[in-house]
Amino acid sequence: MEGKVRKKFIQSTREKLLLHSVGGRPEVCMYKVPEKLRKVNEEAYTPRIVSIGPTHRANSPQLQAAERYKWRCLDRYLGRIKYNFTRLAMMVGELEYHVRGCYPDSFDNIKREEFLEMIMLDGAFMFELFQENCDANSLDRDKRIFDNILMKGDILHDMMLLENQLPISVPLHFWLLTEPQVANFSDIVLKYFEEVTLGALPEQSKGGHVRHLVGYLLNIHRPLRSRAHATKGKLATRSATELQNEAGVTFKEGTGECLFDIQFSNGELAIPQLTVNEYTETFFRNLIAFEQCERDIVTKDITSYFILMDNLVDNEKDVELLIASGIIKNLLPDNEQVTKLLNNLRKEATTDKNTFYFAKLIEELDDYSRDYWYQWKANWLQWKRMLRRDYFSNPWSSISVIAAVILLILTVLQTTLLMPSLLVPNILVYQNIPDLSKPFLHGIQLHNMREQLLFVAQAVNKKLHTLVSELTMKGSLSFGLLKQRGGMQFASLDDAIKSCFKACCAAGPPIYNLKVRLLLHGVFQSSDIAPHSNANPN
Repeated sequence: MEGKVRKKFIQSTREKLLLHSVGGRPEVCMYKVPEKLRKVNEEAYTPRIVSIGPTHRANSPQLQAAERYKWRCLDRYLGRIKYNFTRLAMMVGELEYHVRGCYPDSFDNIKREEFLEMIMLDGAFMFELFQENCDANSLDRDKRIFDNILMKGDILHDMMLLENQLPISVPLHFWLLTEPQVANFSDIVLKYFEEVTLGALPEQSKGGHVRHLVGYLLNIHRPLRSRAHATKGKLATRSATELQNEAGVTFKEGTGECLFDIQFSNGELAIPQLTVNEYTETFFRNLIAFEQCERDIVTKDITSYFILMDNLVDNEKDVELLIASGIIKNLLPDNEQVTKLLNNLRKEATTDKNTFYFAKLIEELDDYSRDYWYQWKANWLQWKRMLRRDYFSNPWSSISVIAAVILLILTVLQTTLLMPSLLVPNILVYQNIPDLSKPFLHGIQLHNMREQLLFVAQAVNKKLHTLVSELTMKGSLSFGLLKQRGGMQFASLDDAIKSCFKACCAAGPPIYNLKVRLLLHGVFQSSDIAPHSNANPN
């Protein structure tokens, strides 16, 4: 009995020494979320319904309730390998050392039997989850394990979590043991995550050696091209609406399949569409967390992407612009949620400005924004957009604006045509006053009505005899009116003006219009210049 205990102790000690030795321990690849990231949104890193791996192993009654699904998955998996349990147990035993070594914590508190059971149940669960998703169309409903829609959504959330994982080699070994017909294990993994992966993925992005499922999802979303080097290394640019209104930048949906295929040319920024749904925050928070933890990753590309999006989005107006341009597809209840998500995703995540993927793009946008020609163009485009929004948004508004413009043009024309009539020289010519008055008006600039009237009075005082004589000879002026003022002798300029235009009023239509204008200007009372139809010419 003592010999068995001693043998078991020696074996256990050797295994622990092997796990903790520098040369014998596998490199850690199953990370814990940094505490500063977890504090921003703990829910995005915490499993809801099922625990995978030892980190969150049955931490709550809700997670324990999902264990029965794992046993159902194991039973169906054993059916696939013709219930060769011995072969499965041997494979799991061989994986234990590798699995333990992938975690920063060796989990010595978990007994070996429990640890092996966990690998067996979780490995079968992951494989059956992926495989059932592929066979969903051909599988009878009563044979499906994951048929509840709400449960499927929660499981998808849990499968994206950085801490809620086994090394990807575990479900891969389960897949190989079934002698699969499918050429690549990655195909069934990608099909399961197609709801959160972004568009079609280039073939060359599907390869690469990865040890973590989240690392695999990160790998297929990384840019295929190396970043363009910038001289300034800036991390900040203006928001989308500022770029549009102040620099004239236009936005459109990019045609690239990768998030990073962002092009800026001739003032047009083309960005591939980003779909924002209920899984977006969880998915990208865990990709960013993996980037922050994985020391082999030099460039934090996903972090760079959301630094750029955080720059472009300051408020809901920026989100509205990006949605209208096709750059964002919002499946959340409102734009405010999208704004908060894009402003907070990169929070507490760090990247070196020298390795910032979009540094060259930021530099180009900054240079473009400083060009005065483009600033003028932006002002013109903003004015044009304002007109379209405020005055040409519907046919009735357009008709009203056109009518108002026509009315304005007619008013200007009318004013232009009437302006000469406000000047005395033009009034006299227009009303056919005899040419004797013209020498006194030629070359004179009359700036107001008082100057005009004084000038007329002086002309009348000097030449009234000749003017009256000529009008009398034509039979259009009554001498009787002039005799009332003592034979052309005036006491003041006002007297001269009144006497002159009383005479003019009697002269008939050619001069009567001038009387009306002076009346309108308040120079005379209507009684002063009423026409004298009963005047008796001598």
